[in-house]
Amino acid sequence: MNCEQAKKIEIVDFLARISISPQKTTGTNYWYLSPNRDEKTPSFKVNKTQNIWVDYGTGKGGKILELVMTLYNVDLSEALKIIENTMNLESASPKPEPHNETSINETKQATQTDFTIKPLTHHALYHYLMTRKIDINIAKQHCQEAHETKNGKHYFYICFKNNSGGYERRNKFNWSKGCIGNKDISILEGTEPDFKKVTVFEGFMDFLSWLTVKKSKTHYEDIIVLNGIAQANKAINFIKEKDYKKINLFLDNDTEGIKAAQKFIEIYPFAVNLSKEIYPKEKDFNDYLINSK
Repeated sequence: MNCEQAKKIEIVDFLARISISPQKTTGTNYWYLSPNRDEKTPSFKVNKTQNIWVDYGTGKGGKILELVMTLYNVDLSEALKIIENTMNLESASPKPEPHNETSINETKQATQTDFTIKPLTHHALYHYLMTRKIDINIAKQHCQEAHETKNGKHYFYICFKNNSGGYERRNKFNWSKGCIGNKDISILEGTEPDFKKVTVFEGFMDFLSWLTVKKSKTHYEDIIVLNGIAQANKAINFIKEKDYKKINLFLDNDTEGIKAAQKFIEIYPFAVNLSKEIYPKEKDFNDYLINSK
């Protein structure tokens, strides 16, 4: 798809494809709650005749390409791909593309379900990340896209690889926090091996949120993502083998997260529970990002 072809796509139709519906219509004007912000009164207008949009809350506007680049925080070429994928979508659960896929059946599986892994490209997953305020380019750097066929039905997820070759999975409709393959922690080496610092996150969405706040795709220190608080002991055992001088903890502010943070600090008195300092009133780092101005 090129720019001229994209400009012929009606913005109203595109928004409908990504499950954004107007709150009211006045003639040829369609009014929406802004997809760029949280609001209660619709201030995002699309003129169907002119096929242009304006967000009166931010003063921004334009045609469909400017909209997609703003919504997904991507460049022009990526916006064209999103529009093409969105408008060619025949169902909410598309068939996986045949190229660049790796069958996760090559990993140890206790199930007969078929999985494929591919680069993160699906517009619905982009939209989910946008609702969590996570930078898409950062997510693409660290995550992939998983497709699952089970009992004749197709599902797709954002996935994050762990140290056992399994994948943590998330999408808009799945909050079971499941795992494809074996459950384990994820360890990501920092860009500075002599930094002597490790940062621990409870989940990969918190890790992506942290990078989004930092506005960086990379990290100097080592990273441990627990992929569930039950994996805390694995992280503690891994740290014992290292000569870290500093440990930062970003765990959930719930009973189990607080207990795990206390255990880290009992074993490593120099560990710091930054959850209490940075987001004392939020459940986790992603909630902090969503509610942050």
